[in-house]
Amino acid sequence: MNSDSRDMIISHIPIYFIQPRIGVVCVRKETHTSSCPVNGRFGAFFLLLALLSGCMGGGVKDQFYMLESSGIGSSPSVFGKAGPRIGLGPVKIPAYLDRPQIVTSGAGHEYHLSDTHRWAERLDENIARVLSEDLARLVPTDRLSVYPWPRDARLDAQVSLQIQEFHADTSGTARLIALWTVRPSHAESIGKRFECTMPFAGDDYVRIVEAENKCLERLGLELAAVVRSLKFDAPEGDKSK
Repeated sequence: MNSDSRDMIISHIPIYFIQPRIGVVCVRKETHTSSCPVNGRFGAFFLLLALLSGCMGGGVKDQFYMLESSGIGSSPSVFGKAGPRIGLGPVKIPAYLDRPQIVTSGAGHEYHLSDTHRWAERLDENIARVLSEDLARLVPTDRLSVYPWPRDARLDAQVSLQIQEFHADTSGTARLIALWTVRPSHAESIGKRFECTMPFAGDDYVRIVEAENKCLERLGLELAAVVRSLKFDAPEGDKSK
């Protein structure tokens, strides 16, 4: 086989490469023909390398977000006592939120999943962690457990949560709807529907998460107020003789 024939065959080799696209991996097949001669095997290698480096340089980077504790309230140590034994959980979220993508709603029954704006951890775990930090400071208590806890755990009250809606819409409003239940060990359960709407400016996802965070802060304040209204026995070691 002469060099001209070999170059023509190499120039028609199908080249497969991955085109990066956030959330989706696309494989595209292209057959490149060229009037320029390719210097044998090494020419084909450098051609492939150039194509890969060119397409891999583009693309949009993922942005990750987390809900954070408000930091309001006081540490139980300030009051010199451990506080009641509170169990938080389970915290449940609907299936449409059980995913890494941040969800927003559009017109009618339309919802959007962002492939480039994602939660940095599981949303249910993020919500539970934030509320546990807020409740510990707002009740206050040093004895707060997050579900699941040991089966033999002795709790003064359990706080469970069912998130129904938690997203922002195109009108610039974040919404949180949740059903919560507080189960004291010595009294009947207390339950209520919580709803919060929080306006925000623009379509920036930082603003969306900030608005959702403010709604979660309000939920923590409501739960803490209910727990504080309960009468608990004094912790062991705090009872007056």
